[in-house]
Amino acid sequence: MNFAISHHGTKAGLDHIGIQVESNDELTEIKSRLEVADMSMLTQEGTICCYAKSDKHWVQDPSDIAWETYRTLESAHTFNNIAEQGAAQSACCAPIEQGVQLMSRKAG
Repeated sequence: MNFAISHHGTKAGLDHIGIQVESNDELTEIKSRLEVADMSMLTQEGTICCYAKSDKHWVQDPSDIAWETYRTLESAHTFNNIAEQGAAQSACCAPIEQGVQLMSRKAG
């Protein structure tokens, strides 16, 4: 379990919570559980976060805290892949603001 505390590009405080897994099977299991829970999910494959390339699934809990489930695939040579993304990603690891908005809870 990782807690991302940030003050870069977002308001200071808890930015998101991360659950890191060691295998594709574990990541698939978590994704399946989130789908059964009927949570809206944002999936990112091969994304660069800090100095790591990862596959991820994002959800938001009822209090609007973002939860990141991820598996690190390999090291990245640049921080947040800035050479390719420019300033599009303001906080480390968090999806760009538009991506977070896509995770809004399903109407029930």
